[in-house]
Amino acid sequence: SIGVPCIPCNATTIVTGEEKNLSNYIAMGIGLNVPKYLPSNDTTGIFRPINLGNSMGVVLGSVPNGQKGIYQKFIPGYDITTPIVYNVKTKQLDAMPTVVFYPKEDNELWYYDEKSKHLQSGYIFRKVIIEDSIKEKYIELANTIGVDTYCRIDARVTHFDEINGELHAKFSNTFFVEINVMPTIRDNNSFQFSYNSICRDEPFYEYILELKRYLIEPSINCFLLSSSMISLLKTTC
Repeated sequence: SIGVPCIPCNATTIVTGEEKNLSNYIAMGIGLNVPKYLPSNDTTGIFRPINLGNSMGVVLGSVPNGQKGIYQKFIPGYDITTPIVYNVKTKQLDAMPTVVFYPKEDNELWYYDEKSKHLQSGYIFRKVIIEDSIKEKYIELANTIGVDTYCRIDARVTHFDEINGELHAKFSNTFFVEINVMPTIRDNNSFQFSYNSICRDEPFYEYILELKRYLIEPSINCFLLSSSMISLLKTTC
Protein backbone atom coordinates (compact mmCIF):
# COMPACT_ATOMS: atom_id res chain seq x y z
CA SER A 1 0.00 0.00 0.00
CA ILE A 2 2.96 2.38 0.50
CA GLY A 3 4.74 1.30 -2.68
CA VAL A 4 7.52 -0.82 -1.11
CA PRO A 5 8.17 -4.22 -2.78
CA CYS A 6 8.05 -7.26 -0.52
CA ILE A 7 11.54 -8.46 -1.49
CA PRO A 8 14.77 -6.45 -1.47
CA CYS A 9 15.32 -6.46 -5.25
CA ASN A 10 13.42 -6.80 -8.51
CA ALA A 11 13.19 -9.85 -10.75
CA THR A 12 15.91 -8.71 -13.16
CA THR A 13 18.38 -8.23 -10.31
CA ILE A 14 17.48 -11.62 -8.82
CA VAL A 15 18.01 -13.44 -12.13
CA THR A 16 21.26 -11.61 -12.84
CA GLY A 17 22.69 -12.20 -9.38
CA GLU A 18 21.60 -15.81 -9.00
CA GLU A 19 22.80 -16.85 -12.46
CA LYS A 20 26.45 -17.25 -11.50
CA ASN A 21 27.81 -17.36 -15.05
CA LEU A 22 26.21 -14.02 -15.82
CA SER A 23 27.28 -12.34 -12.58
CA ASN A 24 30.84 -13.67 -13.02
CA TYR A 25 31.05 -12.20 -16.53
CA ILE A 26 29.75 -8.86 -15.29
CA ALA A 27 32.32 -8.93 -12.48
CA MET A 28 35.05 -9.60 -15.07
CA GLY A 29 33.76 -6.76 -17.22
CA ILE A 30 34.09 -4.19 -14.46
CA GLY A 31 37.61 -5.34 -13.60
CA LEU A 32 37.29 -7.66 -10.60
CA ASN A 33 39.63 -10.63 -10.37
CA VAL A 34 37.60 -13.74 -11.27
CA PRO A 35 39.00 -17.29 -11.01
CA LYS A 36 39.74 -18.97 -14.34
CA TYR A 37 37.10 -21.30 -15.78
CA LEU A 38 38.26 -24.93 -16.05
CA PRO A 39 37.21 -27.87 -18.26
CA SER A 40 35.05 -30.46 -16.52
CA ASN A 41 37.79 -33.13 -16.75
CA ASP A 42 40.16 -31.04 -14.62
CA THR A 43 40.30 -32.41 -11.05
CA THR A 44 41.66 -29.30 -9.32
CA GLY A 45 38.70 -26.93 -9.55
CA ILE A 46 35.65 -26.04 -7.50
CA PHE A 47 32.06 -26.46 -8.72
CA ARG A 48 29.16 -24.18 -7.77
CA PRO A 49 25.57 -24.75 -8.95
CA ILE A 50 24.13 -21.96 -11.08
CA ASN A 51 21.12 -21.05 -8.97
CA LEU A 52 21.63 -22.35 -5.43
CA GLY A 53 22.57 -20.23 -2.42
CA ASN A 54 23.78 -20.86 1.13
CA SER A 55 26.81 -22.77 -0.25
CA MET A 56 24.54 -25.66 -1.28
CA GLY A 57 26.00 -28.08 -3.80
CA VAL A 58 29.57 -26.73 -3.71
CA VAL A 59 31.99 -29.53 -4.63
CA LEU A 60 35.78 -29.48 -4.75
CA GLY A 61 37.64 -31.45 -7.41
CA SER A 62 34.86 -32.57 -9.75
CA VAL A 63 31.70 -31.62 -11.63
CA PRO A 64 28.64 -33.60 -10.43
CA ASN A 65 26.85 -35.46 -13.23
CA GLY A 66 23.79 -33.72 -14.61
CA GLN A 67 24.22 -30.50 -12.66
CA LYS A 68 24.49 -27.07 -14.24
CA GLY A 69 27.02 -24.79 -12.66
CA ILE A 70 30.36 -23.08 -12.96
CA TYR A 71 33.67 -24.88 -12.57
CA GLN A 72 36.59 -22.62 -11.78
CA LYS A 73 40.13 -22.67 -10.49
CA PHE A 74 40.17 -23.24 -6.73
CA ILE A 75 41.88 -20.36 -4.95
CA PRO A 76 43.80 -21.57 -1.86
CA GLY A 77 43.10 -19.08 0.89
CA TYR A 78 40.15 -17.81 2.85
CA ASP A 79 36.45 -17.05 2.28
CA ILE A 80 35.45 -13.43 2.86
CA THR A 81 32.09 -11.73 2.52
CA THR A 82 31.15 -8.05 2.27
CA PRO A 83 27.60 -6.76 2.79
CA ILE A 84 26.66 -3.87 0.49
CA VAL A 85 23.79 -1.76 1.89
CA TYR A 86 21.97 1.46 1.02
CA ASN A 87 23.38 4.22 3.20
CA VAL A 88 20.57 6.54 4.30
CA LYS A 89 23.01 9.35 5.09
CA THR A 90 24.91 9.39 1.79
CA LYS A 91 21.91 8.21 -0.30
CA GLN A 92 23.97 5.58 -2.11
CA LEU A 93 25.18 2.02 -1.68
CA ASP A 94 28.06 1.54 0.75
CA ALA A 95 30.14 -1.32 2.14
CA MET A 96 29.71 -2.70 5.63
CA PRO A 97 32.78 -4.28 7.28
CA THR A 98 34.14 -7.36 5.53
CA VAL A 99 34.13 -10.68 7.39
CA VAL A 100 36.35 -13.73 6.94
CA PHE A 101 35.28 -17.27 7.80
CA TYR A 102 38.60 -18.06 9.49
CA PRO A 103 39.21 -21.79 10.03
CA LYS A 104 40.27 -22.59 13.58
CA GLU A 105 42.88 -24.91 12.13
CA ASP A 106 44.56 -22.49 9.74
CA ASN A 107 44.18 -24.35 6.44
CA GLU A 108 44.28 -22.57 3.08
CA LEU A 109 42.45 -25.49 1.44
CA TRP A 110 39.43 -25.05 3.72
CA TYR A 111 36.36 -23.51 2.11
CA TYR A 112 32.91 -22.58 3.30
CA ASP A 113 30.39 -25.16 2.09
CA GLU A 114 27.02 -26.48 3.21
CA LYS A 115 28.64 -28.87 5.71
CA SER A 116 30.73 -26.07 7.23
CA LYS A 117 27.62 -23.94 7.62
CA HIS A 118 26.11 -26.50 9.98
CA LEU A 119 29.36 -27.15 11.85
CA GLN A 120 30.19 -23.65 13.03
CA SER A 121 32.76 -25.00 15.50
CA GLY A 122 35.19 -25.30 12.57
CA TYR A 123 35.65 -21.57 12.02
CA ILE A 124 35.36 -18.16 13.62
CA PHE A 125 34.42 -14.77 12.18
CA ARG A 126 37.08 -12.10 11.96
CA LYS A 127 36.89 -8.60 10.58
CA VAL A 128 38.97 -7.79 7.49
CA ILE A 129 40.06 -4.41 6.17
CA ILE A 130 39.79 -4.49 2.37
CA GLU A 131 41.37 -1.97 0.02
CA ASP A 132 39.17 0.90 -1.13
CA SER A 133 39.57 -0.30 -4.73
CA ILE A 134 37.76 -3.53 -3.81
CA LYS A 135 34.89 -1.62 -2.19
CA GLU A 136 34.60 0.64 -5.23
CA LYS A 137 34.36 -2.32 -7.61
CA TYR A 138 31.86 -4.09 -5.35
CA ILE A 139 29.59 -1.05 -5.29
CA GLU A 140 29.95 -0.69 -9.06
CA LEU A 141 28.91 -4.34 -9.46
CA ALA A 142 25.89 -3.94 -7.19
CA ASN A 143 24.81 -0.81 -9.04
CA THR A 144 25.32 -2.51 -12.42
CA ILE A 145 22.89 -5.31 -11.64
CA GLY A 146 20.38 -2.94 -10.06
CA VAL A 147 20.69 -3.52 -6.31
CA ASP A 148 18.70 -0.81 -4.49
CA THR A 149 18.73 -2.09 -0.91
CA TYR A 150 21.34 -4.66 0.10
CA CYS A 151 23.29 -7.67 -1.08
CA ARG A 152 26.38 -9.66 -0.11
CA ILE A 153 29.50 -10.23 -2.18
CA ASP A 154 31.69 -13.27 -1.52
CA ALA A 155 35.33 -13.72 -2.50
CA ARG A 156 38.47 -15.74 -1.82
CA VAL A 157 41.65 -14.09 -0.53
CA THR A 158 44.97 -15.86 -1.03
CA HIS A 159 46.53 -14.30 2.07
CA PHE A 160 46.25 -11.39 4.46
CA ASP A 161 48.66 -8.80 5.74
CA GLU A 162 48.33 -8.57 9.52
CA ILE A 163 48.88 -5.02 10.78
CA ASN A 164 48.46 -4.20 14.47
CA GLY A 165 46.37 -7.32 14.93
CA GLU A 166 44.04 -6.51 12.01
CA LEU A 167 43.72 -8.53 8.81
CA HIS A 168 44.14 -6.59 5.54
CA ALA A 169 43.27 -7.80 2.03
CA LYS A 170 44.70 -6.31 -1.17
CA PHE A 171 42.90 -6.08 -4.50
CA SER A 172 45.53 -8.27 -6.20
CA ASN A 173 44.95 -11.08 -3.68
CA THR A 174 41.14 -11.02 -3.80
CA PHE A 175 39.07 -13.12 -6.23
CA PHE A 176 35.34 -12.67 -6.80
CA VAL A 177 33.14 -15.72 -6.12
CA GLU A 178 29.53 -14.54 -6.25
CA ILE A 179 27.03 -11.81 -5.47
CA ASN A 180 24.08 -12.89 -3.33
CA VAL A 181 21.13 -10.55 -3.91
CA MET A 182 18.89 -12.30 -1.36
CA PRO A 183 21.30 -13.14 1.49
CA THR A 184 20.27 -14.87 4.70
CA ILE A 185 19.92 -12.42 7.59
CA ARG A 186 19.92 -13.92 11.07
CA ASP A 187 21.68 -13.76 14.41
CA ASN A 188 25.23 -15.12 14.63
CA ASN A 189 25.94 -15.18 10.91
CA SER A 190 28.34 -13.10 8.82
CA PHE A 191 25.87 -10.24 8.31
CA GLN A 192 25.37 -9.95 12.08
CA PHE A 193 29.13 -10.01 12.76
CA SER A 194 29.68 -7.35 10.11
CA TYR A 195 26.98 -5.17 11.67
CA ASN A 196 28.51 -5.58 15.13
CA SER A 197 31.90 -4.54 13.70
CA ILE A 198 30.79 -1.08 12.55
CA CYS A 199 33.02 1.47 14.27
CA ARG A 200 32.92 5.23 14.68
CA ASP A 201 34.97 5.99 11.56
CA GLU A 202 33.02 3.68 9.23
CA PRO A 203 29.93 4.09 7.04
CA PHE A 204 26.55 3.54 8.75
CA TYR A 205 27.79 4.52 12.22
CA GLU A 206 25.94 7.85 12.10
CA TYR A 207 22.72 6.17 10.97
CA ILE A 208 22.92 3.55 13.74
CA LEU A 209 23.31 6.39 16.27
CA GLU A 210 20.15 7.92 14.85
CA LEU A 211 18.28 4.62 15.18
CA LYS A 212 19.38 4.44 18.82
CA ARG A 213 17.41 7.61 19.48
CA TYR A 214 14.26 5.53 18.95
CA LEU A 215 15.45 2.02 19.84
CA ILE A 216 17.75 1.07 22.71
CA GLU A 217 19.68 -1.41 20.61
CA PRO A 218 18.59 -1.66 16.95
CA SER A 219 19.01 -5.16 15.53
CA ILE A 220 20.51 -6.06 12.16
CA ASN A 221 16.97 -6.70 10.92
CA CYS A 222 15.81 -3.24 12.01
CA PHE A 223 18.86 -1.62 10.42
CA LEU A 224 18.35 -3.36 7.06
CA LEU A 225 14.56 -3.03 6.99
CA SER A 226 14.59 0.68 7.77
CA SER A 227 17.36 1.54 5.30
CA SER A 228 15.71 -0.61 2.61
CA MET A 229 12.31 1.03 3.06
CA ILE A 230 13.84 4.48 2.80
CA SER A 231 15.73 3.45 -0.33
CA LEU A 232 12.69 1.93 -2.02
CA LEU A 233 10.40 4.80 -1.09
CA LYS A 234 12.97 7.13 -2.64
CA THR A 235 12.91 5.19 -5.90
CA THR A 236 9.12 4.84 -6.06
CA CYS A 237 8.11 8.41 -5.11
